[in-house]
Amino acid sequence: MHLAGVPVRDDLVLELARLVEDADLATRLEDCYGRGVRVLGLTVPERETIIRALDDPRPAWRSSAPRSCRST
Repeated sequence: MHLAGVPVRDDLVLELARLVEDADLATRLEDCYGRGVRVLGLTVPERETIIRALDDPRPAWRSSAPRSCRST
């Protein structure tokens, strides 16, 4: 599938749907994957949501508590 012009392996589309915090976007990604959509346009806010998810890909089970950045 192409997301906003970027080729993404089909199995990674589902992983991306799992990572994004926007339930509507996750549902849209899963639905388009299920229907075999080959090209999916995204709005700017959707693109930003995906970038945030990729910047900090937290597993679904992990706490959303802030992480410490202290150096020792």
